[in-house]
Amino acid sequence: CIHKDIPNGIEAKENNYIYFGRVKKDLDNPYIIHMYIVGDNLYRGAASNAFWILKKILKIKKLPKI
Repeated sequence: CIHKDIPNGIEAKENNYIYFGRVKKDLDNPYIIHMYIVGDNLYRGAASNAFWILKKILKIKKLPKI
């Protein structure tokens, strides 16, 4: 069952977005918030890592404008 207020991996698949939902305060501690956070770590991570590794290798001082 997929709930509308809980993000899932199907939504996050193959895109750069990070989804979050079902934000709730902790019942015992007012400084704690519980939430679901979902993202496609392989899709987003692999591209970001490749770019930062290339940047380090080439010692680029400025990021290219896209």
